[in-house]
Amino acid sequence: METAGEMKELRFAIIGTGFWARYQLAAWREVPGPRCVALCNRTRAKAETLAREFGVPKAYEDAEELLRREKLDFLDIITDVDTHSRFVHLAAAYKTPVICQKPMAPSIAEAKKMIAVCAVENVALSVHDNWRWQTPIRELKKVLDSGVIGPVFRARIDYCNSFPVFDNQPFLKTVEEFILTESRTTSHEPRTTSHEPRTTNYQPMKTLTLIGAGGKMGCRITNNVKRSDWQVHYLETNPAGVQRLKDLDVTCSDTRVALPAADVAIFAVPDVAMESVTREMVPQLKPGALVVLLDPAAPLDGKVAHRDDLGYFIAHPCHPSVFNWEPTEQGFRDFYGGISAKQAAVCALMSGEEKFYALGVELARLIYAPVIRIHRVTVEQMAILEPALVETLAQTCMEIVKEGYDRVVAKGLPADCARDFVLGHLRIQIAVLFGEVNGTFSDAAYKISQRAKPVLFKEGWPKIFEMSDIREQVRDITRK
Repeated sequence: METAGEMKELRFAIIGTGFWARYQLAAWREVPGPRCVALCNRTRAKAETLAREFGVPKAYEDAEELLRREKLDFLDIITDVDTHSRFVHLAAAYKTPVICQKPMAPSIAEAKKMIAVCAVENVALSVHDNWRWQTPIRELKKVLDSGVIGPVFRARIDYCNSFPVFDNQPFLKTVEEFILTESRTTSHEPRTTSHEPRTTNYQPMKTLTLIGAGGKMGCRITNNVKRSDWQVHYLETNPAGVQRLKDLDVTCSDTRVALPAADVAIFAVPDVAMESVTREMVPQLKPGALVVLLDPAAPLDGKVAHRDDLGYFIAHPCHPSVFNWEPTEQGFRDFYGGISAKQAAVCALMSGEEKFYALGVELARLIYAPVIRIHRVTVEQMAILEPALVETLAQTCMEIVKEGYDRVVAKGLPADCARDFVLGHLRIQIAVLFGEVNGTFSDAAYKISQRAKPVLFKEGWPKIFEMSDIREQVRDITRK
């Protein structure tokens, strides 16, 4: 058996050199065996100052560089709670055991993800809290163990001091429910004096895995789901996408954890990649999970891996109407939707029981929020809307209008003059045609549009709405 003098030296590093790091460094000095070999802080100067004071040989400002360069036996994380998950995931990736400051995470969902990734990587994860080791608490424990007051079945303990918490950690003023964050035990259930076991209507948190979380659509969805009641796993392989998620304070999960745990898997990946991605990932989903797709092209072209024991649902945003009334400029400029501007969404149950449609609509309202209407359609009807109506027809027409604008500017008209003129006329033209105003075009305008149609459009162009032609359209979309 090793004695204290013979104990193996354990090399460790600390991330975070704020207020509490000073206390924990002093405490580590009193423990035989561990030796702090490096400090890391996003402001390198702070890490260097504390390192000089405590004789720590190295200082870093990048946690990944620290883990890559140093051979560590464990890592001590002493940072703000919002960063704990990111550093725990990073340590797990480098197979480094972790000690994490309390509180563990800002939500149960994040805490579960931290536990899961460490379990997958077979890395020890500890969350420390020094209250149980403080002198008043140890003295109370001695009294309880002595039996002098008999068996204790309930107690209320008030513990107060004049420690200047906010002076030393001003950021805690902004922590939601600060008292609950610092409580030793909390309960959302009403108190009872009964000795009978209490029952609850606890419902397990549902798990959502977002594949392609760092893409354009993925990031928009991420912004909505990360504030939800779902436990969310984020999957992304593109380095630029991973960086975008870091900018959103989101950490990517391990596919070995994220896919088998998913109650719902959203595939926010390009149409050309859908076949390969679903072939790889759909087999890893548990029976009864729901696959959510965001566009009808790949499903209609048979590019989505299928399992009979899964549900398949498609949800696509209508995007905010040009006639939305938004009370703020931010809402008005939310052109894509999903931030603050109101929009509708179209939804289709591709396969599976009706319960999957209800769950899919719940997700659609979340990822495209705020949603004012849900339109239920078939997969084929959704493809008539897109690509046929809004891409093959409407977008093509708008591209021709933009080409016309460019030609007008090239002929010498001021660009701002041409822009004001065409956009103003487009608005009133759409308003008249879609019944937003009680009005009509002038006789001259009708005459010129009738003259222009055979010049601009080939005879038989409405065939783009026939399913045979739509299938050709989606094949062009899904083909690499």
